[in-house]
Amino acid sequence: MSTQMFFLSLESALEVRERYWYFSGCSSSSFVYLEYCIILQATIWLFAKN
Repeated sequence: MSTQMFFLSLESALEVRERYWYFSGCSSSSFVYLEYCIILQATIWLFAKN
């Protein structure tokens, strides 16, 4: 997967992340941890789509 495709997919994942936000358990108030969770969610979402 190219970097460009990854970021395009990442944008799509961020758009729909609220639908399955509660699956991730990302309830920490830490901004850094939250960013990590979003990236992790996006990665999981990409693998789930493929």
